Amino acid sequence: MNRLVDKEKLSPEESGAILSRIQWTNEMESVADSELVIEAVIENMEVKQKTFSDIESFVSNDCIISTNTSSLSVEGIASSCSNLTRIVGIHFFNPVPLMKLVEVVPVEQTDSGLIENVKSIQLKKKSRKFKLGMK
Repeated sequence: MNRLVDKEKLSPEESGAILSRIQWTNEMESVADSELVIEAVIENMEVKQKTFSDIESFVSNDCIISTNTSSLSVEGIASSCSNLTRIVGIHFFNPVPLMKLVEVVPVEQTDSGLIENVKSIQLKKKSRKFKLGMK
C-alpha cells in the first residue's frame, strides 16, 4: 500500500480506508462471523486442505469458503470439506489494487448461485471484471 501511495496511485486516506477494512488474524475462530473467507496460505496441498477443514469447522453453513491458489487444484483443496456446494477459487491477479480481473473457479459441486454471490460481494468493493475458470 505504501508503494501505491508513494506512486500517487492511492491517497493516504484511501490506503488507510482499505487497511481499516482488513481483519488480520492468527486465530481461526475470528472468521466465525464471515460471509466470505479467502484462504491465502502457502501453496502446499496438505496445508491448504487442513486450513479449509479448520475454516469449515468455525464458519456458518452459509459462509463461502475460497482459496486464492494459482497453481493447485481447487477441487483437491476442497476435498477436505464436507459441504462442497460453498467452495470456490477466487484468484486475484497482481498487483491486486491495479488489476481489475478476478478469476472465479468453482468445483463440480459448487452451488450455481454462489458465483453470482461472489461477484456481488467483490463488486461492492471495487469495479472488477470476472473470468470463470476451469475446475
